[in-house]
Amino acid sequence: MSKSVSRLFLDKLRAKGNPNVDEGQLRALAGQMKKSDFEDEEKVRQLLRTLAAMSGTTLSEAKEEQILKMFREKQIDIHNMQSLKKLL
Repeated sequence: MSKSVSRLFLDKLRAKGNPNVDEGQLRALAGQMKKSDFEDEEKVRQLLRTLAAMSGTTLSEAKEEQILKMFREKQIDIHNMQSLKKLL
């Protein structure tokens, strides 16, 4: 994850409810993910739940399904920050 992308994503997570989101945790999480992981529905679910927990927000089952559908339909590009903002 590039420094600028991680800063934007970190700022967005902090704005969503938890101003204490740890940048190191976010970087570690990003470092664990591989491109192929985004095609594995269970791994994407786990990522979404982890990000929700990090940001201090709750992720409803309906919202989780909506995001998964966006991944399936290629509406979310993991290399495009505007696309990633849709997650939040």
